[in-house]
Amino acid sequence: MKKVTGFSLICVLAGWMLVACERNQGVHAGNDEYQPRDAPTRQVPNPPIKGELTQINLDNRTMIVRLENGLIQTFKFDNDTAIVGLVNQPGSLVGKEGSELAVQWKEKDGTKIATAIEVTQVISSKSKHPAKRHR
Repeated sequence: MKKVTGFSLICVLAGWMLVACERNQGVHAGNDEYQPRDAPTRQVPNPPIKGELTQINLDNRTMIVRLENGLIQTFKFDNDTAIVGLVNQPGSLVGKEGSELAVQWKEKDGTKIATAIEVTQVISSKSKHPAKRHR
């Protein structure tokens, strides 16, 4: 009988210990208002756009470039726009429609501004309207 009473006492104490250690809530940090900081962001420049010069307008200071996938991009340029591969003036692109370009750019107020233009292949465009042959 002593063995049964001792065993019962051990079982009751073990049960009380399990009940005492039970948690109804998970683990919480002491400060519920904690918010992690945002990761620092780097200013990554826009990747250069490569394509074919299709049109340049000196009056509006714009140029149109056709990308390999056929998409058309319009860029504005200013006196600070550097041109590599030709005379360093936007006017040197006149008559060079069809030339291959790589355009470094930035965005300002929703407009793409060309900061540098590298002419990788120069093509002098010919008249867009060839003379008609008379027979």
